[in-house]
Amino acid sequence: MKMEIFVLGVGDAYSEKHNPTSFVINSSGNYTLVECPDRLRKILREFRDISKRSTDIKDINDVIITHLHGDHSNGLEAFGFWKRFIENKKPRVYSIKEVFEGIWENKLKAGMERIYTKNFWVKEVSFDFYFKPKILEFEKINEVNNLNIEVKKTKHNLPCFAIKVNGDLGYSSDTYFDEELIEFLSPCKMIIHETGPGIHTDYKELVKLPKPIKQKIYLAHLSDNFDYVNSELKILEEGKIYKFEARKF
Repeated sequence: MKMEIFVLGVGDAYSEKHNPTSFVINSSGNYTLVECPDRLRKILREFRDISKRSTDIKDINDVIITHLHGDHSNGLEAFGFWKRFIENKKPRVYSIKEVFEGIWENKLKAGMERIYTKNFWVKEVSFDFYFKPKILEFEKINEVNNLNIEVKKTKHNLPCFAIKVNGDLGYSSDTYFDEELIEFLSPCKMIIHETGPGIHTDYKELVKLPKPIKQKIYLAHLSDNFDYVNSELKILEEGKIYKFEARKF
């Protein structure tokens, strides 16, 4: 199966150099967005300008949200409004049960619950007015669009998970350094792994890994003061398309 990774952003929540870390998986013409930062249409336009590919919000109807920090999920409100009221569609949102427990009540409800009808009377709606929720389960292969996704909890300060796509693409999402997570991701051909200060993975831990694993790692979720020039590990490039043959399950 031919797989392409459209890199929309590689920055952390505070970056003024980069968009928040997110990417689109293009698998045989099926598009799956991983993370949904704010200003998504602008981010997609910037990607088109750099890559010369025509990816648009209308192409995306499947979204994976790994956790509810704003740089990973704040774009859901505008995305849901666009899909419901501009395209008259309900995209599929994939996440673990713990994320869905807070996604409406603690994040989206305030801005999305009350709508006006054509007669201008208020109607109260819920998450499934805008989206089709799809729960991802641990210790099994989940079908996401035309992909096979495995998930593993990460060490973060709120429910969060990493993904493995068709056994060949790994994404750590946000996490402290975790040897068990590295083991989970290590079979992949390409591993997108975060690095950063505080509650994130220390770069020094990643460079200690065995060479065969380090060669597959692409760093993301980068702070603006990260030493790009002297990094021993590859940097995920914003606006770039990565291509490889993925296994078909």
